[in-house]
Amino acid sequence: GMWGAEWVALVAAAALASAAWGCGGSQEESTVTRSTREQRPPAKHADEAPRPVAPVPGELWGREFVGVSVEDEDAERPPLDRPRDLRVSFSKWKGGKGARAQQWIDWKANCNGYGSKLRIEADAFDLREVGSTLIGCPERPRQEDDWLWRFFESDPRWRLEGRDLVLSSDGAALRLREQEQGPAAAAAG
Repeated sequence: GMWGAEWVALVAAAALASAAWGCGGSQEESTVTRSTREQRPPAKHADEAPRPVAPVPGELWGREFVGVSVEDEDAERPPLDRPRDLRVSFSKWKGGKGARAQQWIDWKANCNGYGSKLRIEADAFDLREVGSTLIGCPERPRQEDDWLWRFFESDPRWRLEGRDLVLSSDGAALRLREQEQGPAAAAAG
């Protein structure tokens, strides 16, 4: 199930990484977190340090999207009360000499933050090793987190429509709009 041995191993690894690398969580978060920083260990030499890859037109890496709308024909009520609270980002980190680039998807709505290694196929996502922060949430935000988890774990199909990213899977669809980059956007965020 969702809380299988792989997930437990990932949480344990994140806890060890957090202790080893001194990356503590904030007050709201449990001390056992899976943040992108904890999964990318520091390199021995500055020239080997992982560094984010700049966005490439037509690709998702280096881009952040905000929820616009969500539909699920099987749900009794909308899966997310406020889709605009959802943030989804795609990052690729180049490693040092001979190290393979790491590719990540991260998302957060109203409670826990989630992240996963990600391979982007021509028309679908392939998520590996989804992890999350472990904040105790009220029932409704927890339901929204659960829906998002199931949606992303289903390896949704994807397509770009201008600045919009449309994800779909089994009767559910999520429309996201690219977040403007730059100082004004950062201040508004």
